[in-house]
Formats: sequence, structure tokens, C-alpha cells
Amino acid sequence: MVAPMMRQCGRAVDAANRITRNLRNEGAHRKWGQSQVECARKMTDHRHYAPATVRNRDFILDVLRDVLPMKGVILEIASGSGEHVVHFARNFPSLVFQPSDPEPDALRSIAAWVKAAQVTNVRAPILLDASQSPWPIASADGIICINMIHISPWDATVGLIRGAASILPLGSPLRLPPGQLDPLKAIWPTLRSHAGLTHCP
Repeated sequence: MVAPMMRQCGRAVDAANRITRNLRNEGAHRKWGQSQVECARKMTDHRHYAPATVRNRDFILDVLRDVLPMKGVILEIASGSGEHVVHFARNFPSLVFQPSDPEPDALRSIAAWVKAAQVTNVRAPILLDASQSPWPIASADGIICINMIHISPWDATVGLIRGAASILPLGSPLRLPPGQLDPLKAIWPTLRSHAGLTHCP
């Protein structure tokens, strides 16, 4: 009696081990499949993420509410990841936003953010290097530039002022963060008299 019982126990243990191995294999395959799906998602999702955007976008939005026109085209210089322009577009549905950037990776990120957010008042991003003239846009009703002056060559800042003066109507806003205005103080009076541009106080 002992021997048959031992054999039965042995078979039960073997069966349990096979089930455990199968479950482990299934779990491994499932994890592998999930990792492949995640990898594929990352390959097709070109969105970049800038942590500072979440912290500052609403503060910037509050400023823009007071200065942007009620309608028209707003050009964003150096749009970067595209997170700002999507946020602004959601909150200003009567405006049309034209994002731009000199970097191809940024342009892909902007397009991906616009698609994911399903905003309809943002144009396809354009390749625009502020230091190069002429710009690939004939006119705009306002310009915003959030993250360029403090991290770009001086030529880009000079190009920003020249480009803004060439495409903005008299009295249209060119919005720059207050901390980025110091390099422009020397030339701002001339710029204002020439193009009637305004800036953050």
C-alpha cells in the first residue's frame, strides 16, 4: 500500500510542478508581451515632457488672458515639447495657435501633443529658427516666446525682435517672461517706436 501511495504522491507533485512552470511561463510571456506593447507605444508616441510646464503654465495663462487679442493667429516661438501651446489652445478656443521650433524632434513632439489633446485650433508646427530671416510665416496677431532667450545665442534674440517687427501689426503683443527682458532693455525703446510692440511689465 505504501508504494502505490508514494507513486500517486509523486505524480501529484509532478503535476503541480508542471502547472507551476506553465503559470510562470504564461506570466513571463504576458510580461514580455506587455513590454513589447509599451516599447511599440514609445516608438510611435513622440511626445516629450517638460516638468516645468505643469508648474508654470497656469501662471503664464493668467498673463496671456490680459494681453492676447480676442481672435487671430498667435505664433509661439520655440514651442519645445508642445505642452504649453496645447494648454493655451484649450483655454483660448477663439484663437488659432501656430507653434514653431528649430528642432525636428520638437516638431514631432508638438504634433504628437496636438494629436493626443485633440485640439482643433493649433496649426501644424513649422520649422522656424528665430535667428534666420525671413520667417516662414507672413503675419500673426501676437507672438509668445517662453523658453528661448535665456538659453539661446544672442543672434536668436536679435532675430526674434526683427522677426516680430516684420510680421506683427502695429500694437500687437510680443510676450516675453519678465526675467528674460533685461538683455532687451537697451534696444526696447527703439523697437517700441518702430513696431508698437508691448512686453510684460
